[in-house]
Amino acid sequence: MVRFLNEKPEKACWQLRNVLYLSVLDIGGILAGRRRPVAPRPTKVSVPKSEVPSLKLLAHADRDILEAIERSLNKRQPSLDIAAVGRSLAGETGLDESTVVPIIGILWRLAFVRRERDLETEIFLDALAVGLQELGDALWTTADAEAWRERQDYIARLLSAEGPIGIAAKAGELLFEQQLVFCTARTLTDVRPVFDESAEHIQVFLPFHTLAITCHEAGEKQHIHFHIAMDFGDIVRLKKQLERAEKKEKLVREQLTKAGLAVIETGSEAGG
Repeated sequence: MVRFLNEKPEKACWQLRNVLYLSVLDIGGILAGRRRPVAPRPTKVSVPKSEVPSLKLLAHADRDILEAIERSLNKRQPSLDIAAVGRSLAGETGLDESTVVPIIGILWRLAFVRRERDLETEIFLDALAVGLQELGDALWTTADAEAWRERQDYIARLLSAEGPIGIAAKAGELLFEQQLVFCTARTLTDVRPVFDESAEHIQVFLPFHTLAITCHEAGEKQHIHFHIAMDFGDIVRLKKQLERAEKKEKLVREQLTKAGLAVIETGSEAGG
């Protein structure tokens, strides 16, 4: 699984708040079987304050930068390794990595939210603009709003469902359709003494390991932590299984590529 920028991308936790409701007559008609319910059009996507700096960067990005990113993206296969995509685009376009990587990052998160809410790109961006405006001038100024409107067509093209970012978001959604989604892992190594019955002498020392795994539960933003005790034999068996999985993925990718099928990148060998 991939993290966004230097971490794995976690599903964006924005809440789409729909302020349109069915009237009493509509509900009565539905219950009576006279009409089918129609999904109301969303009017706002609420935006967490932590995302405002990235959205400002996107809104004020030079048009030439957005066009260069679009051209470069359209030449590439979709990828879930978002950090690598950002770095690669910076190298290809000659643009500053500190600008390109955050832009790719926010586009990924926007594409993910759009897919989660099952919205057309234009409707989603309009609802997002309303959510940004409601943050107030302290966070989202008139100049920010104007810049967003001027670049909305560029952003819409970059978020197209058929574009590299849109396809990557769809693939990521499929990847995350599991009860638990892996986030991080680390090993902790310890040594414990084994005492004699009188607790006056140490008879032997016991080295052991703890595998600490962090996951996300489907639809939840809180982490779930597992701490698993392991001995050396457990580590050897786990390592063999991981190496086997790596060999199988490489073989599958090789065979699919030979068959002329597009295979999306999900992470670099460096752990991206």
